[in-house]
Amino acid sequence: TMLALIIISIALAFLSWKYVEQPFRNKYVVSRAGVVIFSLVGVSVLLLTGVLGLATNGLSSIRFDADELSRYDKSTLKSYEKNFLGDKNVDPTWMVLGDSPANSFQSALDKLFSEYSKSAVVETINGCPPARNLWRLDKNFGNRCDDKFAKALTRIDDLGITSIFISARYALYLNSDRFNNEEGGIEFGSTPRVMFDQIQYRPAHRDDVARHQAIMQEMINFVTTLSVRGISVYVVESIPEVGWHVPKALFLSGNSGKDISTSLQVHKQRVMVLLPFYERLRELGNVTLLNTSEVFCDRLRCKASQNRVPLYYDSNHPSVFGAELLINSFAEKMFISKGALSVSY
Repeated sequence: TMLALIIISIALAFLSWKYVEQPFRNKYVVSRAGVVIFSLVGVSVLLLTGVLGLATNGLSSIRFDADELSRYDKSTLKSYEKNFLGDKNVDPTWMVLGDSPANSFQSALDKLFSEYSKSAVVETINGCPPARNLWRLDKNFGNRCDDKFAKALTRIDDLGITSIFISARYALYLNSDRFNNEEGGIEFGSTPRVMFDQIQYRPAHRDDVARHQAIMQEMINFVTTLSVRGISVYVVESIPEVGWHVPKALFLSGNSGKDISTSLQVHKQRVMVLLPFYERLRELGNVTLLNTSEVFCDRLRCKASQNRVPLYYDSNHPSVFGAELLINSFAEKMFISKGALSVSY
């Protein structure tokens, strides 16, 4: 086989030299003007092909079924974001609080609150753990994280909020490293690590152990502040991360019929650092932990798609379909008296 490849390579090299290189080197066969014209035509064709591919998303409407394309479109998969959810005719008694995963639940929570004739205000900020006194080291966030959650506490008092739904990327904040599923999928982010510490330590980068202990303590302090006020707090446990961009991975897999999943064991290792955090929250009054792995994971794998429907709109945020599955499982704990939502896909 290797000998055959060598012979073929030599033959192709000879043909290329004789019928491509030599004619172009002979000014009597191809003039300088001809070379320029051929070059311009070639570049123009490549440029037009690139523009056409970009404008049509790789001619996707021609190559793929419209229903399949819509299934993987971020605008279809990602929840809308609003400042007020649920029944607009009642005063808000709930608050949705956290970072970007909390926003992923908005459409499902909007539906849930409406069915129970409840309403909620939203206080979320991307890339910030729900806590006071924390400063992001890998990005120039300034005081925006601390300011946001200080504002949230003020609104809770002003509006008389009695229940709070919290979701955040706890596993990322207490590991710092982006998720690696150990099967080739590594989360992409604007920074390789997400690093926080208490505000008073922001000039100096402390070691991971010290920082993670500080982050955990501040998050516990924040939930404690809510609990001692008699507020019912519902904390979503860390959502299994995927590593792969789920819609893209499904799209590229074509008609294989296979769903995407990751190792439950890898997820368990990832969230091991959260066990003391969860244990401390369980000791507080009025705090309910909402389990996510029992919804997305079986004995061995955590599903990222179901019947080829993406449960995430990227590598770590639930899609509207994934969020509804989770909210279905949470609804009984949040509202005991009524059945779950219907998931439509």
